Amino acid sequence: MPDQNIDRQIRDSFRAVLSRVRPTEFHEVAPFEDVGGEAYFESRRWMLAVFGPDREPHSEALRAKHYFHLWQPPGLDFDLLRHIYQLGARVLTVTESVPLVAVDVRLADDDSAAKLCLPDRASAIANETFQLPRPIRFLHGGAEGSLVNDAGCGERRIDMWTDCIFATSLPEGVRFLIHKRDPKQRSRPRNFSIWFDDDFRNSRQVQGAK
Repeated sequence: MPDQNIDRQIRDSFRAVLSRVRPTEFHEVAPFEDVGGEAYFESRRWMLAVFGPDREPHSEALRAKHYFHLWQPPGLDFDLLRHIYQLGARVLTVTESVPLVAVDVRLADDDSAAKLCLPDRASAIANETFQLPRPIRFLHGGAEGSLVNDAGCGERRIDMWTDCIFATSLPEGVRFLIHKRDPKQRSRPRNFSIWFDDDFRNSRQVQGAK
């Protein structure tokens, strides 16, 4: 299945970049409007779609800090946006690329979800954090040894971001991987590495990414 294989390759590439890029390679951008271009508008649209108006990182009430990472050729890399903020006692680190979003949720020691097994923990956090059409339930197994919210989603095309959300364990919480897939938006060929426009890229490179 070509779509399934491509999706897996994209996830593997994104995971590899997330494990390689150091926190010091992200640089704060304030105000967020300075990002401009396609990345700015896509981030605003997708964060609202995934989290809803009260939990998304562009909500002024949540006072998220925003960061960027520039794709560095040659080799595997992505332009990345990162948002760090709190929802209650939980700390969210949301990392966006052109094709995928990673949501790392760090739990406090006294968080009731921390005591649950991974499927129950992922299910509780996802249902409390994301804007979903219905509650989801994560299952053991699935592609790449992850937990998936639909036992059959590895065997079919992912048409909506809610169709298949991957969850893996972190030392202090859970990481979710979400495909930016929306059938209402016409698909077009994309260079998944480059997201920021030339004006933003050139200005930040000249300034030493300050």
